[in-house]
Amino acid sequence: LAGLRGLNALIHHMPSMKYTQFGESTYLPSTRKSLGGGVELWMGWFESVRPGQDSYFVNVNTTYTVFYEPGPLHSLIMKYLKLDSIPERFTPQQQDKISELIRGLQFKSIHRPKVSTRFKIKRLCPTNARENMVDIPDSEEKISIYSYYQRRYHINLRYLPLVELEGRKNDKIPIELCDIIEGQRFPVAKLSSAQRGHMIKHTALRPQDNMDSITEGVQNVLQFEKDFKLKKFGMSAFIIYRIIMHIYILNQKFISRILKAPKVSYHRSSKAGGTVKPREGGWNLRDRKFVRSGETLQYWVVVAFVQQQKLSISQAKQFIKELVNTSRSQGMDIAEGNPRVNYVRPNGEPHTYQQLVIQEYNNAKGHLKNDLQLMLFILPDDDEKRYRAIKYTADTVLGVPSQCVQVDKVGKTSKQYCANIALKINLKLGGTNQSLEDAELPLFAQEPVLLLGADVTHPTGGRADMPSICAVVGSLDRQGGRFTPKLESQKTRQEKIENMSGMVLEILRDYRDKNRILPRRIIMYRDGVSESQFEMVLTHELEQIKEACVKAKEGYRPPITFVVVGKRHHTRFYPRNERDADSKGNCVAGTVVDQKITHPYLFDFFLQSHSSLHGTSRPAHYHVLFDENKFTADSLQDLTNKLCYNYQRCEFIYCLYAEKKNVAAYADAGIKVPNLNL
Repeated sequence: LAGLRGLNALIHHMPSMKYTQFGESTYLPSTRKSLGGGVELWMGWFESVRPGQDSYFVNVNTTYTVFYEPGPLHSLIMKYLKLDSIPERFTPQQQDKISELIRGLQFKSIHRPKVSTRFKIKRLCPTNARENMVDIPDSEEKISIYSYYQRRYHINLRYLPLVELEGRKNDKIPIELCDIIEGQRFPVAKLSSAQRGHMIKHTALRPQDNMDSITEGVQNVLQFEKDFKLKKFGMSAFIIYRIIMHIYILNQKFISRILKAPKVSYHRSSKAGGTVKPREGGWNLRDRKFVRSGETLQYWVVVAFVQQQKLSISQAKQFIKELVNTSRSQGMDIAEGNPRVNYVRPNGEPHTYQQLVIQEYNNAKGHLKNDLQLMLFILPDDDEKRYRAIKYTADTVLGVPSQCVQVDKVGKTSKQYCANIALKINLKLGGTNQSLEDAELPLFAQEPVLLLGADVTHPTGGRADMPSICAVVGSLDRQGGRFTPKLESQKTRQEKIENMSGMVLEILRDYRDKNRILPRRIIMYRDGVSESQFEMVLTHELEQIKEACVKAKEGYRPPITFVVVGKRHHTRFYPRNERDADSKGNCVAGTVVDQKITHPYLFDFFLQSHSSLHGTSRPAHYHVLFDENKFTADSLQDLTNKLCYNYQRCEFIYCLYAEKKNVAAYADAGIKVPNLNL
């Protein structure tokens, strides 16, 4: 490790002297693109020395991050709040938003250009420049800050709001005199949905374009061959050679191979047939019925958080009719095809939606004289805070399945959109959308196997007042398509799942109740663990799984396989020529690599099981830390690839094993979701 750290320090030294650097990535200010709202996107290059099976490699890839736009603070605030001008006083809601935006931001003073001191913002001051008074030295006179700048600097302030400074008691400065310093990262978690959309458009480079950008970065920005320090260590030629090899060597046939896609099964009465063979990681749902319908849908309500001017009742009814017809054609059992539609005019911030959801639930329950099976919400836009408030209330407070749709989609009434919504609703009602044939998963056909997935989601923005949410899910059927989730909160930002034993014990009991037997084998897919934490999961989490087995039944010790799944890496695969690529220019779905660039002694492999919808596909990196089931590399890779086709919410495969995708969804929500699949 010390040697790797030394090599990484050497390759980062020269770029860090010229450009902005964060971690192992070098960013170029000249690549900036505005995302709106006072935020800009910078392109950069990630570079890191990695051990391979027979030598070291330098992994280089394009990377992106977001920064505050430099310049006057008042301009940033106007762009962020979409204001035409700065008011004398902000509303309490604006005050809170601005303070959250600018807290910790560094600036230089515009009115004192010769002073190089960097100041840090504490918050937006609740009073303005006319209301704040300052003492005049050697005098008993008190004047306003507005008058002070007139007298001292001959400045007539255009804008009255002030900011308070960190570490300086009672120091305040007008926002128009704050010049935001370039190169300060903007928290990605605070990006709006529109900004995220713009970011995706800029970052989703096709494979060839991404490779060209990597080559350009190596030659013109990182410039390893011109680094005199690397030359002193005799590394320049070595590094350039290995970079070229890292980009191109993956395309050689003896390194990668393609795993066969499994057949996906639907109901045998489907007009298009009971099985479908995926192509490029996807397939068509047309004329196919779900394997099993969820419970008969009879008691449900539609709540429209929009004005009727934007969506008429006839448009809403037309959408519901299409949704019901599409769902029925896909095999769902729907008794009530004309549910009640209630228009609710939004009032206030997104967090107030909790009260509105509870109110609509009680009204519908009273009208239907029964507990609700589903609440369908029509939303005016994709505001994330509103969405989370609605989902939290429905799933946690009320315990009723919910489905959100956007008004622009409802107005268009697309059959494809309705089909996608039907997938989610059927699953929430306890149905099974698709499955894999027994022949595709011979291990499951031979004996009962429990698949586990685990993940921990941490609060965004570095908040220390919120807990981390850990989630563990376990399969309940022979295809790994139906699962039971267990969630708990724990100490903030702790990756180790403290109560792994208790959560797995609950899953084992659910499995026994459903199948009348305990599983003979257990396979765990663990997400979110870095290489430095491998020892932790082996000494704590693995041991707690064993402990849970003994608690479930005395002497019960099934063989366990523990696999860590990684997505936060910068390795990409590129096809050598067009005939080896899919329609987007990526390597075809099912590409697996377990030679040359993998770890010199650990059991690991890269699997690109999916076909990317946009940009360059990113493979998942699997590390097998413990294996009592004695899988061969081929058998575990084949099993993992096939399980990726079992994700129930869409008709294409995910790049991660489906159990892992489900557990991430629960952990991200951070809520206790009712077990709908038992």
